[in-house]
Amino acid sequence: MIDRFILDFYCSEARLAIEVEGSIHQFTQEQDDIRREYLEAIGLKVLRFSNEEVNTNLDGVVEKIASTR
Repeated sequence: MIDRFILDFYCSEARLAIEVEGSIHQFTQEQDDIRREYLEAIGLKVLRFSNEEVNTNLDGVVEKIASTR
């Protein structure tokens, strides 16, 4: 948890937050944007992936995460 936000994954060493978004996120775009803006304002890199992307293209997700270093 960072401030009031619960993150799906967080690596403090890399200053990286990863959000995996299910279908509920189609209804929470404004709150998601507020969370992303706050996290970026405190110096975190935020990556967002859909559940479908994680389930069908895990190698691509891992490559994207690895390329943020």
